[in-house]
Amino acid sequence: MPSARLLEIAASLGADVPFFLRGGRALGVNKGDEIYPLPDITKQHLLVVSPQEIHVSTPDAYHWLNANPFELTKSAITSKLFEFCALCWSAQGSGLSNDFERPVFRRHPRLAKIKRGLLQRGAAEASLAGSGSAVFGVFPSPAMARRAAVGFPDDQTFVCETISRDRYARLMRTAE
Repeated sequence: MPSARLLEIAASLGADVPFFLRGGRALGVNKGDEIYPLPDITKQHLLVVSPQEIHVSTPDAYHWLNANPFELTKSAITSKLFEFCALCWSAQGSGLSNDFERPVFRRHPRLAKIKRGLLQRGAAEASLAGSGSAVFGVFPSPAMARRAAVGFPDDQTFVCETISRDRYARLMRTAE
């Protein structure tokens, strides 16, 4: 199937689905369906913590992001969304930021508590994953991530690592 057609089908399934056809670090624009590859980062060891009792829908998270006691003009909202970052990670693997954190943490303080817990257990950085409801921490080693996971007995935890775009492509080919 031609790549353009495959991307079109992927985008019809969900705005972020085209990303998973390419893998690696990427810039997603518009609804996240327009993907531009970025340079890979060095391998990072992650602990993902997913609380079972919290669900954050992406439309709700966007609504909370724009909720403001002051009336925003359409151009102000457009400008805000143009600069919006659901998860930004510098090429050096530092400088995590996620504009969803403030509004999502305000409505689900437990997610902010999980982020603090990850940092207290040795994560160099931690962030809300996308619009939520998982939170992840970046650890110096998989062993440290596994030890930190013990601190979240009521939640689902996953120790994983980032992979390069090339490795992702190889893994996808072997899965076929």
